[in-house]
Amino acid sequence: MNWTLKFLPEAQKDFEQLAGNQKLLVAKALDKVVQNPVSIYERLRQTAWQQKRHRPLRPAEDQAS
Repeated sequence: MNWTLKFLPEAQKDFEQLAGNQKLLVAKALDKVVQNPVSIYERLRQTAWQQKRHRPLRPAEDQAS
């Protein structure tokens, strides 16, 4: 099931001001989101989890204070 994409007026203006190649990349990305909007949330959630999991540890002396 495809969703319907509607731009806010500000977003429409920003989109129209993009250069040709940038507009094409954004349009392709938006087309993917329209086809499967859940996948972007899953990817964001996975990225956030990975960032928490791979956060560098602080030296022991910093943890004491």
